Amino acid sequence: MAPSGPTDGTLVADVRDASSLTDPGLSAFTAYSYAVFVYGADGYYSAPATVTIATSELVPDAPVVGLAIPGDSAATLSWTAPVFDGGAPVTGYTVTPYIGAAAQTPVVFNTTATTQRFAGLTNGTTYTFTVAATNAVGSGAPSGPSNTAVPASRSVAAGGRHSCALPGDGTVKCWGSNFAGQLGNGTNTDSPFPVTVTGIFTANAVVTAENVYGLAAHSCAGLTDGTVRCWGYNGVGQLGDGTSTASNAPVTVTGISTATTLAAGTNHSCAGLADGTVRCWGYNGNGQLGNGTYTASYVPATVTGIVNATTVAAGLRHSCAALADGTVRCWGYNGYGQLGNGTYSASNVPVMVTGLSTATDTTVGEEHSCARLAGGTVRCWGNNFFWQLGNGINTDSSVPVMVTGLSTATISSAGSNHSCAG
Repeated sequence: MAPSGPTDGTLVADVRDASSLTDPGLSAFTAYSYAVFVYGADGYYSAPATVTIATSELVPDAPVVGLAIPGDSAATLSWTAPVFDGGAPVTGYTVTPYIGAAAQTPVVFNTTATTQRFAGLTNGTTYTFTVAATNAVGSGAPSGPSNTAVPASRSVAAGGRHSCALPGDGTVKCWGSNFAGQLGNGTNTDSPFPVTVTGIFTANAVVTAENVYGLAAHSCAGLTDGTVRCWGYNGVGQLGDGTSTASNAPVTVTGISTATTLAAGTNHSCAGLADGTVRCWGYNGNGQLGNGTYTASYVPATVTGIVNATTVAAGLRHSCAALADGTVRCWGYNGYGQLGNGTYSASNVPVMVTGLSTATDTTVGEEHSCARLAGGTVRCWGNNFFWQLGNGINTDSSVPVMVTGLSTATISSAGSNHSCAG
């Protein structure tokens, strides 16, 4: 058989019983000549000619995916160009979104820019992304998955004396009173215009405390990686970082890594997690943490008995969660019937709100609660001194009553002593 090698004298192989071989590791756009020899009884005999080949272009290597930042029905994805372009210039990229393991419709960007906005996503849905480079030969292998991104509408959260907003680029901006650092910009100076919260670049949710009577104020943001950051007043642990020290810049809530929904009460906070459970932290003198005690907790405590929550809400002294089966559970103070179970007795564990089976979400004011039902009607219960239950009278109710004239609501919100729906 014939050993063969390139004409620079490098021996590729000494193969005596085959008629072909593979030479790995060649460069694109390069010509190689191989001299082929045959064995004779007394040594090597040269073949009558050499064999010349030229390698061709390859598809590019995979890019290195960067950060996916959610926006309103969109996400902005960045990546690094592939180290090896296959020997032909990269001409574009294909971005594929995934919901879980299911690939969605890819989008082709015919440009070499490595940051692109991917529109047409569903708000509230968790996405990851891969990106593949394209050259004249074709598309290469995709990158690994990006971080998770949950698109959300640009939203505003109004506390008692400050407000915060998501502008849609992953940051958070706040304005108003800042005596406890609730604006999150590293100062305690009030601001009449929005200031950027320090160190947050991937937010998909923001909530603010009601700040009843001006006694406390804090804010929290959910990030795309499932963690939560809070800032502001922390006298009873409402920032959830294991301390009672106020912070004018965001601190990480301990032990939360899969948050999907957030709520900020006056002196406590709650998060709904991806597994359907709910954690609350902060003041608990009325059982508003829902863990069967009346003891404050400086780190998140598990709310008893809830395993399929879809939204969570927090007020002055009580909390509520809407469940996947259309029911609502509430816990904490109940002096005005705001737990909705037909009584005025407080409960430090969740109780079922009477008569609700198609609730899609819930919202909580200072001492009242509301739920939006499938179909667009709204029910409210609790304190009604200021007609915040919307049923035409100002009598408290310990069970849900129908808000007058609403039949197509798509969103509802409860303030301290009023309610709204759109």
